[in-house]
Amino acid sequence: MGWNSYWPFGCGCNVHQGNLEQQADWMAQTGLNNAGYTTFIVECGWEDRHIDEGHKYDMEMLVGSAGAELLGHLVGKGLTLGLATWAGPQLCSRPGGHTPSVDPIKHLGKYISALNGISYLSHRPCDWASPDRLQLMDKVTELNLCHIEMEAAIRSNGLQNKMFYVTGHVRTLNALVPAAKEDKGPYNDLGLLQFGQNRLTMTEKITQFVFWAAAESPLIISTNISKLTEDELNILKNPRIIAINQDDMQSNKRCYPNDMDIWTGPLIIINWSDDAQKPIQLSELGFLSANLFDVLTGNNIGSVQGSYTTSIAKHGCLLLKITQPKPACIPTFKPTQIEMAELTRSAKIREIGHGVNVASNIKPNANTGVRWKDIQGTSQDLTLVIFD
Repeated sequence: MGWNSYWPFGCGCNVHQGNLEQQADWMAQTGLNNAGYTTFIVECGWEDRHIDEGHKYDMEMLVGSAGAELLGHLVGKGLTLGLATWAGPQLCSRPGGHTPSVDPIKHLGKYISALNGISYLSHRPCDWASPDRLQLMDKVTELNLCHIEMEAAIRSNGLQNKMFYVTGHVRTLNALVPAAKEDKGPYNDLGLLQFGQNRLTMTEKITQFVFWAAAESPLIISTNISKLTEDELNILKNPRIIAINQDDMQSNKRCYPNDMDIWTGPLIIINWSDDAQKPIQLSELGFLSANLFDVLTGNNIGSVQGSYTTSIAKHGCLLLKITQPKPACIPTFKPTQIEMAELTRSAKIREIGHGVNVASNIKPNANTGVRWKDIQGTSQDLTLVIFD
């Protein structure tokens, strides 16, 4: 949990000690540090690299005397210093088509060891890996080598890799399903929380925060803290939601598509339709009855039999904690994996790690397709099929 400098300050001349210390002051004044947001991350603008814009950034800002002053200021506010690095050339085009020209680092291990006093380090040699790049062997190899070299440098300095950056291929909430099957240990990093001044409504900001928390993604804010509204601060500091995010025993998530998504982990219902009235059938979750607790409001709904109907704003969410469940008969589904499907045109099967395969390069307007056929059923009863 923490704050990231990228959205408020970018990578240019606004990244300096004065601005950074001011944000640290605001984190303490608003109580975000006491709520758990203690990692203060300088995303870029600190490395001594030549950048296309004509800037030359000075690493002394963080490792020299000024760095000691900044680190001391952060410690005084209950914060620790984190950094992000490209650690060499950018391998993928960035949004808008501009790709910074960064010099290679010859001695990566020594470079990492010079970063004294940091509690967090992220490495991103590719800002946004396109499907085309991920399906070309030479491009994937180049990208993998960058990660392997950084992993070796991290290990040689006695550090441990704790996060897996998934937003390069998780572009919708449903796309988190395969990533949620990753082994326990590294955290699935969904990216920076979009609070502050942007196009999201407050309802959408709450939904994003709730989903990030329940998916056990790191909760990292990237905005000018002084511009946050009272409502935004209240949701960011909600202790019940934060407790879910920090729970190491939380199980994986799963979605059931409809005009609302239902994720279990705790239970999240996200409303994608204009209809606010949402009936929740407990039998679809595997229960006959259960006690429901509204995590967002702290309201104990109580014991519910069969179904529960409530109002959820468009793009809003409901976060429930389910206790004292009475199990229902669990239906048996016939698993139908992507390897059994027929992929048309440019659609391809891609492994994303740990033996999890997904259909990739799916394009709109019926230009590609995934079709399952010859699924074996029975003559006595319905065959329930799950596509995985």
